[in-house]
Amino acid sequence: MRPREWPCPNAGDIVPCTCFSDELLNIYLDCQGLGSIAELTNIFTVDFPFKKFARLQVSHNVLSDGILDGSVFGTDFVFREVIFFDNGLKDVSSDAFMQSASELTFIDFVEPEANNFPLPVDLTPLGNLREVVLEVACESTAQTPYALPSWISDTLVILTVSCSVGPTALPDNAFTLSSLEALHIINSNLIQIGVGNFAASTELVSVSFQGNSLENIDGVLEFSSINGVQLLDLSMNQLKTMPQITGMASGSTVRISDNTEIVSLPEETTKPLIEDEITIEANNIELTCNCEFRWLLGDDDINMPLAMNIIGETDNCENTEGGYDGVREIFDTLCNK
Repeated sequence: MRPREWPCPNAGDIVPCTCFSDELLNIYLDCQGLGSIAELTNIFTVDFPFKKFARLQVSHNVLSDGILDGSVFGTDFVFREVIFFDNGLKDVSSDAFMQSASELTFIDFVEPEANNFPLPVDLTPLGNLREVVLEVACESTAQTPYALPSWISDTLVILTVSCSVGPTALPDNAFTLSSLEALHIINSNLIQIGVGNFAASTELVSVSFQGNSLENIDGVLEFSSINGVQLLDLSMNQLKTMPQITGMASGSTVRISDNTEIVSLPEETTKPLIEDEITIEANNIELTCNCEFRWLLGDDDINMPLAMNIIGETDNCENTEGGYDGVREIFDTLCNK
């Protein structure tokens, strides 16, 4: 008859961590209430019957006293999934989980005081990695923004990044992520998006830069997805105008809501989206009633772009008695059509 703890060690030997397994003998380790990195390290000196875990979760600890690196996890311990949050970590090594490189499929690392990402730039040794969720400080020690890493991976499908401090920048040609389907760089005080970051991501479907500090996007925001990107979220930034965007799928959505400094939608950048039947979500944006607004009205109320493809209360131009006919007449008199 096997011991009650099997395939885990004796429960008393790993307090305050707990180890348990499911009916398929997937083993899980959950650590809460630790007071130091040293205490976490000691857990992995215990004689575990097996060292291959389905998931390691480390949360609600006080781990601000040392560096989280690969040596913390002893010898031969590997994890398929890793979850870290609310541990007060400040010093993190990029090799922290490389001992699990052959098995790791998912990492959720939310440590907003940490000085570094817990993964190397080259992710190709992590040949089964599918999803990464990261939040660290991204605090720059220079006068320039913190440059996000130039990650390389053939397997990563979902990447979510948040930076608690910043400001941050996505440099030119930063990403080489050939299997990426969803990219979310959110709430990161992002102020710059370089060119060439999506050339390798031919499977990309969803992109979000929500909740950042983007004022302008230099050049073209160009996607190379074979079937086109279905959703681009630029909401809750500080954009001053609609950027030039290419590579969206027909019938897709671009969100620019809550960019309260946008007062016009230039024809040269907005019309190509509308012609591809792309919906533009523009809530909480107030367009100025001037000559730049004229092209949005089209020739009549039935076919005007403003009504067909743009969602949101965006303007002050409507003539409540006669729709937009009166406004068109005024514009056609006063503007160079």
